[in-house]
Amino acid sequence: TPDERIRLIDPVPAGGLRCRPTFTSCGIVWGAPQEILGLVLEYFPKEDEGRSLSAEIPYFPEVKNYRGSLMDLSEDTEYVVRFAADGKTLATGSFRTWKSDVPVARTVVIDPDRFTAPYVISARGRPDGWIRYVAKDGRPIVNTTDDVPLFVKGAAYVILEGIDLKGGPAQHCVVIEDSTGVRIRNCEFSEWGRDALMHFFPCRGRWSHILPNGEYETLNYDGAIRIGRRSRETVVERCYVHDARYPSSSWIHSHPAGPEAVFMAKPDHSTVLRWNDFVGSDKNRWNDAVESAGNFDEDGGFNRDADIYGNFMIFANDDCIELDGGNQNVRCRYNRFEGALCPVSVQGTMVSPTYVTDNLILATVEEHGLESIALKTCGSDMLGKGTVI
Repeated sequence: TPDERIRLIDPVPAGGLRCRPTFTSCGIVWGAPQEILGLVLEYFPKEDEGRSLSAEIPYFPEVKNYRGSLMDLSEDTEYVVRFAADGKTLATGSFRTWKSDVPVARTVVIDPDRFTAPYVISARGRPDGWIRYVAKDGRPIVNTTDDVPLFVKGAAYVILEGIDLKGGPAQHCVVIEDSTGVRIRNCEFSEWGRDALMHFFPCRGRWSHILPNGEYETLNYDGAIRIGRRSRETVVERCYVHDARYPSSSWIHSHPAGPEAVFMAKPDHSTVLRWNDFVGSDKNRWNDAVESAGNFDEDGGFNRDADIYGNFMIFANDDCIELDGGNQNVRCRYNRFEGALCPVSVQGTMVSPTYVTDNLILATVEEHGLESIALKTCGSDMLGKGTVI
């Protein structure tokens, strides 16, 4: 319904100003009853107004909001924003960008010899005292069950650091739901995914398994990292994700289906993927290196206020990254995308704006030599509602 769509867009009321920062960016939303000619958005570090800059920000009349992003900011810095027109200040606000180095209050050591899945993490740290999880002596953790090895639910301000996890027959290595401030850093995830067989019929050349009732089920959405609903401020950084237990199918048979490094399952806001290597191979390709749920939903994909930068994503039969869904103030910059049919998809930009800039794109081809385009912006008459910059 129209009311439900507006709720998912999450506008601010007239005169309201929301600033939602990450490490080096900030999503800005300001409520105004109508578009204002000559409007300027100025911003500057609080300690140095002399460094004032200005940015363009589009107006969205359906929700009576200005909405856009500030980028290339400094970490752990307080900024002032100011909307002005005709020399008059109309609104002001401030925000502080995140910092990479956060204080750790307690470290929890996971013993690989005693590990049983699911290992549920529901600890609640604080912004001034995070809780860190590491593996004993840095040894690999091997899961032998079909239960998700690491399940983060209802947690706050926790860090998974330096964990080498082999996921086994589980659909995911890590699932994050209903949590705030989860950081996964310097981890390695491999050898996960449900038991699979190739069935050309009736599964159109896709990997599948047989259900107890004898029917075939196509396997898809086996993401090493699943970032789910009600998750806020999730960070995945400097991680190496590779070698799922089965590969994606190819476009030569039907739309690809199979594993991915990250599955975005409609988190709330402020997801950051930075400096990761999501590496497939010719023999073991991704469906998408990063895949989204709800491609044509206002809260789909990364949803809102997210950053994807400095990543290397290679060898996917469909997209390196699906930036489909709501994607308001979602910023995809400074990445290397290689060896996919379509490196970047924004065809389902349902809310916007989405920023796709300064990326290196190479070899737009899937495993059987099918070629496509670097940036997919539409697929049917229902698509392309939003703004891509």
